[in-house]
Amino acid sequence: MKTSKGQAVVMDFAFALGLFIILFTFISAEFTQQVNTSERKSTFDSLRVKADFVMETLVKSTGSPQNWETLSLNDVEYFGLAASDRDLSDAKLTSFQNNTTSEPDYLITKQKLGLEGYDYYFVLEDAGIQSGLEVPVGTDATQVVVERIVTYQGGAYHARLTVYKTENFN
Repeated sequence: MKTSKGQAVVMDFAFALGLFIILFTFISAEFTQQVNTSERKSTFDSLRVKADFVMETLVKSTGSPQNWETLSLNDVEYFGLAASDRDLSDAKLTSFQNNTTSEPDYLITKQKLGLEGYDYYFVLEDAGIQSGLEVPVGTDATQVVVERIVTYQGGAYHARLTVYKTENFN
């Protein structure tokens, strides 16, 4: 049986097209995976920078105005929990803790902390002080935990801030 050159060209073209489609699919999938990995890393890096900045402000600053704990939440420019560098004020901690007891107050507190789009949970371990929302159990949250050693009422404690975003990145 004799084959014509036209049939060979069609077979070569079909083989080349199939190979091209397979390679294109593989390269496209790899590219998409790299983009998704880059997005997750960017989100994580942004979260880390925000968490570090917020924690440093909380434990090293008195806030603005310095007597913010005596004012309404709307009059606060930013929160600081320190009486002096890393020595936390009981009045400021109590006020900060009380400012997250309702959802509207929590949302204002997040905005004043510069954490719009994220949630947070602050704990002064072994002192029974916590503020914010814990990471919900069973969620796939991107989170960063920042810890600092502080003094409070004459003792040394671990202050821990968790900043998280509950969007699911695949």
